Amino acid sequence: MKLRFTEAAKKDYQEAKSWYEEIDPDLGSYFEATIDEALGRVKNNPMQYQEISGDTRKTVILKFPYNLFYLISDNTIVITALLHHRRDPEQWKR
Repeated sequence: MKLRFTEAAKKDYQEAKSWYEEIDPDLGSYFEATIDEALGRVKNNPMQYQEISGDTRKTVILKFPYNLFYLISDNTIVITALLHHRRDPEQWKR
């Protein structure tokens, strides 16, 4: 299966990564590696994660307070949001 990020999800990712890089460049790299690992888990078994509404699913990012929201369309996993746990949980619907 292919992975694709929506523009909103790309923005979420870049903002989070930049924030961690400002604290420490190594932390930004660790965040990136953790997201890559989560994307690999989703890609290997996209149906294993909780369906939260309609076709949208979410997985918790390990070691960082984020959830990754996605849906499966044809043969593509579409990442729709990467949201911090303290943000409005309804934002994934945007």
